[in-house]
Amino acid sequence: MGPRVQISPQRIRVPDLAVLQGWPQSDVIVDPPLLTIEILSPGDTDSDTRARVQEYLGIGTKTVWLIDPWARTGHECDRRGWRERDRLEVDDEPIYVELESSFE
Repeated sequence: MGPRVQISPQRIRVPDLAVLQGWPQSDVIVDPPLLTIEILSPGDTDSDTRARVQEYLGIGTKTVWLIDPWARTGHECDRRGWRERDRLEVDDEPIYVELESSFE
């Protein structure tokens, strides 16, 4: 199981991966991650995926990456919107992944 991120007092999400700016204070991450990464599953719907992204961005997560291993695509999501990219990045941070080499 991935990290547990508190979205609201009553809601926890579990992204596949999260990059933190500091050390987690407990088993549940309460400070917004710098980056969350979701690797899509065949049963993920577009509406559920969009809702997850909005929840992460809504708590202050800087960037969300959505990776679709079947379509071999990636989307970078931040306050500017969604963009399909071959290279996923986090603005002003030395964090990136080249998708083509990741799918090999």
